[in-house]
Amino acid sequence: MPNWLTKASKAVSRQGDESPQEFLVVCECGQEHKGQRKSRPQRIICQTCAAALFILPRNAYPVLQPQTRKRRRRGSSGSRRNLTGVARGVGHGTAAVGRSLVLGATGAIISLVAAIVGQLRTLFAWARSQFTPFRLVLTGIVLLLAFTGLWTIRTRMLEQSLEALRIEFEAGQAALVDGDLDGAQAHFVKAAAAARRLHASDARARHARQLLHETTAMTHLASVSLLEMLEEAERTTRGPRPHAWEAQFRATYADAWVVLEAPVRRSDEGGDSQVIVEFPIVIGQGDRPVEVTATVQADVADRLTKDPQVAIFAAAVSGCALDPTGERWVVTLKADSGFLWSDAENLRRLGYFNSGWISEEETLKLLAEQSQALGVP
Repeated sequence: MPNWLTKASKAVSRQGDESPQEFLVVCECGQEHKGQRKSRPQRIICQTCAAALFILPRNAYPVLQPQTRKRRRRGSSGSRRNLTGVARGVGHGTAAVGRSLVLGATGAIISLVAAIVGQLRTLFAWARSQFTPFRLVLTGIVLLLAFTGLWTIRTRMLEQSLEALRIEFEAGQAALVDGDLDGAQAHFVKAAAAARRLHASDARARHARQLLHETTAMTHLASVSLLEMLEEAERTTRGPRPHAWEAQFRATYADAWVVLEAPVRRSDEGGDSQVIVEFPIVIGQGDRPVEVTATVQADVADRLTKDPQVAIFAAAVSGCALDPTGERWVVTLKADSGFLWSDAENLRRLGYFNSGWISEEETLKLLAEQSQALGVP
């Protein structure tokens, strides 16, 4: 048969050209690429990660169809044999359904995991394409400039706070000398705020806080002493309207400050910040004793012991009433308002040394000890 090779080649070529051949290639970043194969190899570029992919040319040979095996027919050999075959077929069918369900579930899980991995690869490739060396350098420069700006602003604010502490402290002292207590307190409020912003604990910062406490007590001092307040309470409770004292106290003396010189000890029951003031007096004809309790700041409580020690301190009064038995007066000082006094001149401005029963020499010595304990001049 002449020219058989040429005819066979042409037949194969015609058969290959009739049906299109598609390709599906998955890039390493997870991106899928589809298209038609050509007669020559192709080289495509992934638009996601810029990787080069190689595509084979068309297959010139025809696609062979798989051969099917011919099944032999088995003859029936009796009703019992047929029933056995049916039973076996049912068993095999049930097992096949179970295997199909397991394979289907496994395939779904594998497909889901593959999809998640593909999405992660795509996201990673996108992130890698975004963070170019130029962008990284530019981001570093921006962060460095931002940090430098914030550091400059913070340094400037600290310098302003330091200057405010000095100016307001000196202005407060000048106002005290001029007798302007309200103005002095306003200046010491600003000085203490500046010290708080600086987190300062030097002598000037401690002195500013101490003078703020003292000027606050001086500007909000009660109109009478604690002894006079208790005597007024005794007279009211023994009068025709004993319950009027509670309203009278709230209207006149609540949150007013008092300055005391008395033995003070730290309480075992109320905690380290709870202190008991041993007021050595009795009130009224029934000789009712007085119990004064206070919750002071931790730095004040740390300087006190469980044994009574004489101290000069100030605090705001939050309560003054008889106990449930009616046998003693209970005076409660406002929580965290108590502080130890240190400045002798501020006591003079209050007229503290005008009474004849106070020893000025012993009081000055006690104030010096408290000033040394507080770390203020």
